[in-house]
Amino acid sequence: PQPDLTIETITIDKDGQPHATVWNRGKGATRSVVISHEYRDRAGKRLERGSGSRETASLGLGPDQKIIVALLGPIPDTAVIIAVTVDPTNAVVEIDEQNNAKEAPAPMADLLVMEAKSDNGTLALTYRNAGNRKADPLSIWLHFSDAQGAQVGPLFWMDVSPIRAGGTQVLANETTIAYSSAGTVELPTLFAASPTGATHLTVLLDGPNRIVEPDEVNNATRIALPTPPPPPQPDLVFVRVVVNPAAPDPHIEFIIANKGTADNA
Repeated sequence: PQPDLTIETITIDKDGQPHATVWNRGKGATRSVVISHEYRDRAGKRLERGSGSRETASLGLGPDQKIIVALLGPIPDTAVIIAVTVDPTNAVVEIDEQNNAKEAPAPMADLLVMEAKSDNGTLALTYRNAGNRKADPLSIWLHFSDAQGAQVGPLFWMDVSPIRAGGTQVLANETTIAYSSAGTVELPTLFAASPTGATHLTVLLDGPNRIVEPDEVNNATRIALPTPPPPPQPDLVFVRVVVNPAAPDPHIEFIIANKGTADNA
């Protein structure tokens, strides 16, 4: 009888530690078993940090026996795949040598804007991490844009608190300061400083794209800027005509009212 080694599952515990369950599906036993693993980035490249191998030493694996092995960590920030192989050099003679490897997606943050609006002239922003990994470090970029989406004026940025997996966060605009190449600005005054030609404020979570996500296109939104009030102007309205034919001063009176917001100079 021969063993048949395979990776049954790859799991991540609540502390972010990866584990692999090794299963001997065969009828024969094996002594020590080597388990190798590697983390890969979006391009499929092996990430040296964290990748490696472990040996079960004297534990061995009997027929239909399973063991759970903790993999080396931490999982690199840019990892998107965890690949695990049992007996990578085929040192153990098995029934099937083609079922020794398994891949699983690495835990990733997934940032998305839930609500963004101008609330009485200040920024009100609610965003969420829909992924299964903490989003850290997290920056938010802001810039004004025209009707076609082109940037108008400088880029603003601010570092905000990390957001846990599954967590929702609200931007505390009353106390938040954004930075730019031209200096700093408090968010409550940001809309008042909108440059000429701007029609929207663009908000981008993880502006420098430091966090690997499964969906990179749901991080941005555009907020229409509040419509500024029109400049004060007069508004002359013809009310009525009064005819006074009596002597000694016959005349016609024209009654006109100004219903506008400025004097008729």
